[in-house]
Parts: sequence; C-alpha cells; structure tokens
Amino acid sequence: MSKHVLVAVTNTARWGDHDKPTGLWFGELTHFVGAIEQAGHTWEVCSPAGGDIPLDPRSLGWMFMTARDKMLIDDEAFMARLRSTRAASEVDATRFDAIFYAGGHGTMWDFPDDPSLQHLATAIHEKGGYVAAVCHGVAGLLNIERADGSKLIEGATVTGYSDVEELVAGDRRYVPYSLQGALRDRGATFERAFFPFSPHVCVAGRVITGQNPRSASAVGEALVGALA
Repeated sequence: MSKHVLVAVTNTARWGDHDKPTGLWFGELTHFVGAIEQAGHTWEVCSPAGGDIPLDPRSLGWMFMTARDKMLIDDEAFMARLRSTRAASEVDATRFDAIFYAGGHGTMWDFPDDPSLQHLATAIHEKGGYVAAVCHGVAGLLNIERADGSKLIEGATVTGYSDVEELVAGDRRYVPYSLQGALRDRGATFERAFFPFSPHVCVAGRVITGQNPRSASAVGEALVGALA
C-alpha cells in the first residue's frame, strides 16, 4: 500500500551573521525521495516559512551530483516543487505516514524552534508514524516533544553530522552549535561511523536518522522497510 511522506526543507540561505551561502543540500532530498518513489510511495515538501528554497551551492558541485541529480535540477516540474513549498503551518499532519527532515547547514537555524514543524512531527509520531532525518536535518529533532511532554529523542540512539565532520570540512567556526553535543544534551545517545563521511543510519523505534549526505538513500531505504 502506498504511503505518503512529508519532506521538510530549510528556508535559511546564509550562515547566521556570516555572508556565506547555505540552504538545502540537494542530494539529501533527491537521494531520499528516490528511495521513497522506487518503493511506490509519494511525497510532498514543506518548509518553515514556505515559498522558494535556497540550495547550498556546494551540494551542486561535481563531487556530489549524481547523474540523476543533474537530471532533476533541469527538471522543471521537480524544481517547481522547491520554488513554491507549503509553509509547515499550513500542512495537515493527518495526511502523512512519516516526516523527513532533509539537511543543509541552514536547518541549524530554522528547524529546531519552529513550532509548526514540531507539531507536525509530534502528531505524525503519536498516530504511529515515523520521524526521519539526515545530516544537519537532524537538528529538527532536537526540541520535538511527545504528547506527554518528554523529548522524542530522549533515550534514543541517533546520529547526525558529527563534530569531526564539521572540523574536517572546515565549517566548525561557522556553525551556531555542535549538533552532536546538542543531541546528547537532549538525552540521546550519539553514534557515528568510524570513518568520517561514511554512510551511517540509526533506527530507534519510529525515529530514523542518518549521519551525513551519503546516508540519505539509506535513510530512505530504512523508512521504506519500516513502512512495509
């Protein structure tokens, strides 16, 4: 049976006070939805503020773009979905079986404290659905609460973009906080691959997280397996 997945993406185009461009990491969307579509599921996209979505220019470099990514960025219908996203406050959570938080450094600013995204995740999870995220999109899980007020990730084993990856990529000085540290502060157990930038996925009940851009397909595959 086909399931319906809500994909959340960032509206943030700059690294806080730094004049450094960021946005959605393109492959974290395309690789995830590729796995979802292959399984026969459908998806819609939303963002905290709605409207046009910035793309992280680094994610469009030759090192990261697959042949399918290059096809999709030239696909008018696909890109139109990113130019006119629905605001999270306008989304009906009852229509979805899962929510997925795509990454890009911008999510560290607009995901954690957005009440509409938090409401959507809580509502989907409470009705038996799944909450998934990859890379910096895991920041969206930091402040999600269950209906009883407890943190969704408290006591869960999760992953996300690690401190060592921030350091190796040269971004440690720009980020507003350590995602790895923030996850631990919320009571989660943080797990990462031994080698930086290697694919890694954690499944903790109905919470599925991926470490980095190379983990996006695996998160999609894990969600497909769970939905089945």
